[in-house]
Amino acid sequence: MGLRSLFYPKWYVRALTVSDASSGARLYKFPGGFEIYSDSSVEETEFLYNEIFVLDDYRGHGLAINDGDCVFDVGANIGLFTLKICR
Repeated sequence: MGLRSLFYPKWYVRALTVSDASSGARLYKFPGGFEIYSDSSVEETEFLYNEIFVLDDYRGHGLAINDGDCVFDVGANIGLFTLKICR
């Protein structure tokens, strides 16, 4: 176990693989077959994945999305929330 892994809680999901793409972005592969290209750092991408997919933090503020709703994700990150609500 590396020093870095001492700082992550047991529920924290790490990317299974991270590989460089020719575009300069990295391909991140997470459990369950979820893949995303991002030019953000490994730490930021993993943090956002955990915040949105594992902890479901964005739904904790009374957010309700129903079939047929139109959602505009105008955040300043990498679009993971949009990918989550499209699933």
